[in-house]
Amino acid sequence: MRRAALLAALALLGLPAAATQAAIPGENGPIAYVTSRMGPPIPMVIDPDGGTPRAVGRPGQVGPAWSPDGSALAVAGAVSGGPRAATTFEIFTMPLGGAPAAITADRGQDFDPAWSPDGRRIAYSATTGDNRDIWVVDATGGNAQRLTTDRADDGLPAWSPDGGQIAFTRTRRNDGVIAMMGADGSNQRDLRRSTGDDEDPEWSPDGAHLAYTRYDVNSSTADVWVMGADGSKPHRLAQSKYNETQPAWSPDGTRIAFTSNRHGHDGIWVIPATGGHPRDITPNAVNEDSPAWGPRTAVGNLAAVPGLHPAPPLRGPAL
Repeated sequence: MRRAALLAALALLGLPAAATQAAIPGENGPIAYVTSRMGPPIPMVIDPDGGTPRAVGRPGQVGPAWSPDGSALAVAGAVSGGPRAATTFEIFTMPLGGAPAAITADRGQDFDPAWSPDGRRIAYSATTGDNRDIWVVDATGGNAQRLTTDRADDGLPAWSPDGGQIAFTRTRRNDGVIAMMGADGSNQRDLRRSTGDDEDPEWSPDGAHLAYTRYDVNSSTADVWVMGADGSKPHRLAQSKYNETQPAWSPDGTRIAFTSNRHGHDGIWVIPATGGHPRDITPNAVNEDSPAWGPRTAVGNLAAVPGLHPAPPLRGPAL
């Protein structure tokens, strides 16, 4: 995930809150992602099978993650400390079409939100001293707990579908490994050691597999790989000369969204989970990344969600 500090101050959208809707299990809903089409990064949502992208949230929010019922997003949001203060990031939650609410307030650099399957807790990464660690906090804010204390940088947590484990990226020097721990921080271990750089694990909906980003040794580009949840049988999902990262499973487990620069800039693509021909679902001349695939809710059509507005026209050249 991109973690560069954002200097733009944020303005409240003041949108009406959307009613909570129950998810329809296993049915694919919209994909949330981050776009630069309006200047500073802002979350968007789109129906991957066609439709108009719609803006949600504020400029300066990144790393969207869906709540289990598909009614809300968690994001890392830039918070301006004033003209002379450094910009920090906190974790926010927001219902679709509603105003964001901060659930962390440590004035640090909090990124990578991930909901627990029961919707009660959110894991995230935070700067702790000289490195990053995995923390969890109540989805309504409060009761923050630190789970990792390793000297390595720990980030990009992902809850297992049964809620019992958290996969994450542990980075030593410049190379990452996919690591695993209990949801309470117990039994931390590297899932699979290999040469190269492995990062950004994402669970399949049935809990049997992990998709992840892999940079081979001496390679400046990445591919999306899939392996068993125990680290077995790793294989490349699709091989190309492009940079392909940030996998996100569809709720029904049949497809994977990812970020690719196949068209000369980052965009959101979708490929069958068994491999095959990928499809660009954001064919815009701007950078768009960080996909998160949500379940379909009782709202159905995104056009029916109060406060979600169609994306404005593209602004300026690609960044």
